[in-house]
Amino acid sequence: MPFKIDGAYLEQIPKSRESNYWRDGVREISREVYATICDYAKLISYTPSLPHPNGGLESYAPEGKARKRYTTYYERNPLYRKKAIEIHGVTCMACGMDFRSTYGDRGAGFIHVHHNKPVSESGTTRINPRTDMSVVCPNCHAMIHRKRDETLTIEDVKDLLGRP
Repeated sequence: MPFKIDGAYLEQIPKSRESNYWRDGVREISREVYATICDYAKLISYTPSLPHPNGGLESYAPEGKARKRYTTYYERNPLYRKKAIEIHGVTCMACGMDFRSTYGDRGAGFIHVHHNKPVSESGTTRINPRTDMSVVCPNCHAMIHRKRDETLTIEDVKDLLGRP
């Protein structure tokens, strides 16, 4: 789709090409047109003053703007987490990873505790850390919750990994 602002095209279209100019999907544009498109779209900020290692055009997408987000979260009782670790240990129940063996003292005791039934589905309830919670590494935990409408079980993740 041609790019216009207030009904006018940004590019200069030669008179001889007015009827078929847009068939050339890839074409050279000026720095000024490129910067205007980037600024107007607010997707990428073009900053000509920043150096580019090979001297070409470069886009810089700014990050780090502080934004506020209001959301619902579900309370967790830290005592259940502690009890689940006492019961299950700190080795991932899905892949078998132990952070101490991988990262030394820095990894000692590090593990995620997973509610086998998402708290968002169970609502306010009593938890049995032995049966309702599992210990998993962050990677396995991410895979368990990767799809919002499909929470995997520990057994599902073991199957993905080919583990008994």
